[in-house]
Amino acid sequence: MGKNFRMLLLPLLALVALVGCDKPDQPTPAPEVGFTVEIDEVTAYELTFTIAPPSASPTYTVKLYPDNKSLDKSDIELAAEIVGAEDFTTYEGKQTLTFGGLVGNSAYRLVYFAYDVEAGKLLSDLYRSDVITTPESEDAFEISVSDITGISAKVSITPPDNELTYFYFIEEKADYENYFGGDDQSLIYNDFAYWEFMASMYEGVTWLDLLAMELSQGVQSFSSDDLFGSLEWDTDYFVYAYGLNTEGEVTQSMTKKFFKTNAPEASDNTFEVEMGDVVWDSEKMGFVAHATVTPKNLDESYYAVITNKDWYDWYFTEDNKGRSDNKYIMYQLILNCPSSVIALEECKVGVSDISNEDWQTGLRPEREYAVFVFGFGADGATTDLQVFPFTTPARPQE
Repeated sequence: MGKNFRMLLLPLLALVALVGCDKPDQPTPAPEVGFTVEIDEVTAYELTFTIAPPSASPTYTVKLYPDNKSLDKSDIELAAEIVGAEDFTTYEGKQTLTFGGLVGNSAYRLVYFAYDVEAGKLLSDLYRSDVITTPESEDAFEISVSDITGISAKVSITPPDNELTYFYFIEEKADYENYFGGDDQSLIYNDFAYWEFMASMYEGVTWLDLLAMELSQGVQSFSSDDLFGSLEWDTDYFVYAYGLNTEGEVTQSMTKKFFKTNAPEASDNTFEVEMGDVVWDSEKMGFVAHATVTPKNLDESYYAVITNKDWYDWYFTEDNKGRSDNKYIMYQLILNCPSSVIALEECKVGVSDISNEDWQTGLRPEREYAVFVFGFGADGATTDLQVFPFTTPARPQE
């Protein structure tokens, strides 16, 4: 029993103690506690269960929650949320109930406790059931993925009917498994959390406003570039779609289509970089640096860019809780381009001059930068990353 529940029960315990003083040789028996819950049937969309409360506490409430961050609350906070909700309902005695609106391949918990409506008091602990997992639902959407390269793919989504509104996106398989536990409802919850976060940044905008802007109807055909800019090569992804209305209600379970991007053919290409002029530009209020990149294989394409060296170094600090491999860092460099097509167009062949002269602002004085170079083609990085650091001079006197 949690601390907050003990505080709620203190007046009741004090009363029992006072009554017990009149008959010390006949102690008051402990009240019966505990619920019994039996799961009768679980489908991808519904849960049927039988619940029986303690006989001493005939009035109770029960609610179904996704087993994710929505349950990351204390018992007293969760109880207050349930009691304060518009759909708050109480039951008496043994009941067989059916809750709908579930999502296939998802985990849930029942939350229940005895409650005195007239007094507005909890009469028991708050209980959370064991995890209840729904089976995978039958695919309602037709999803096809074609023209797969190492960095892009074409996608087509056909809903079960043209009137259905739905949301779709592309997710990495590893993130789905590691961050969402392979649970569809948790992935949907993350979509909702994103809209809630974005809405908090704009006055007068609700998360449902943002949700409505991203709903689709009918057949949708698009490139992964439209969502990601570029996919990571040799990586497992999936396209997902689920029915969703403007009230934030899931109307159709999730359909997923898994695919893997191509692995690039490795090259033995290497690069030499010679730093050129580093000149102060008063209009940019910073330095413009030039470097000459000379590849060993003059006919192979590569990607080269100047950026902050501390950006690269951060990946190898304790602050980075994610990946720090060069493959991932090269992918992050490519994501600076708005699409895989533009990333390929930015590639160089042969000896080339690299500079930051197209930046709106120049390089800051006395700061470490680097030229980052790696082989790159339609299927991703063909060489390992090479890093060539340099430091800008002090700002000149004007």
